[in-house]
Amino acid sequence: METRNTSDFTKLKKNLIPLVLFDCVCADIQASKMLVNNCEITSDAVKLLNQRGYQKISHITVPGHLNVFREKQRGYEHGIAAHKLSYDKCFFINKAFSIYEGILATGNICKTILAKIIFRESC
Repeated sequence: METRNTSDFTKLKKNLIPLVLFDCVCADIQASKMLVNNCEITSDAVKLLNQRGYQKISHITVPGHLNVFREKQRGYEHGIAAHKLSYDKCFFINKAFSIYEGILATGNICKTILAKIIFRESC
């Protein structure tokens, strides 16, 4: 998920080893690619959550050097806009994505929501 170096794939291709990329694809590698529509899936998830009454829907992601993350972010933004929900860009993880970083991001979301509630109640 972190790598930007495609040299291992290039070695496989040079040694005539068949290569099929699933979902995470490298634009500079000529290979068969199997993709899902991450944009549509994420937009549909926002729609479903909204239909179930959720209005504060967060998306934790990393900067989009991989197609998967870019497409999911685009789908999230589309879903948020389509349902006129609020969008907060502060939930990007700019480090290696790990369980620990996910827990920290979730904690930050909770702190942000709690701070907004406390601020609103104190006014």
